[in-house]
Order: sequence, then C-alpha cells, then structure tokens
Amino acid sequence: MVAAVHSPVPRDPRSPGIDPAQLTARVRAILAADASTPAKEAALLERAHEVLSEALKSD
Repeated sequence: MVAAVHSPVPRDPRSPGIDPAQLTARVRAILAADASTPAKEAALLERAHEVLSEALKSD
C-alpha cells in the first residue's frame, strides 16, 4: 500500500501574507532607533532588510 502524498497548497496570491501597515510600522520602528555609530546603523539596516526579506518570503 502506498501512502498518499499531499502537495503543498499555495496561499491565495490575492490576499497578502502580512498586513502592509504592520510591516511599515515594524520597519519604521527599526529605522527610528538610535544609530549613533556606523556599526549601529549597519545593524539597524540589516535588521530592516531581514524584516522585508521575511515578508517577501512569507506564505
């Protein structure tokens, strides 16, 4: 007997995986943080990039 294999079902592309307003708020909060040194600024920009990247990959 062969087990049934279920294919992944993609989400409806018409419905956003995340709330755009929530994403905007998260990125703004990150970019509003203290960036008094180049290292801190780089860390903040990296975090903002991670948030945006996660949003683009979300199902």
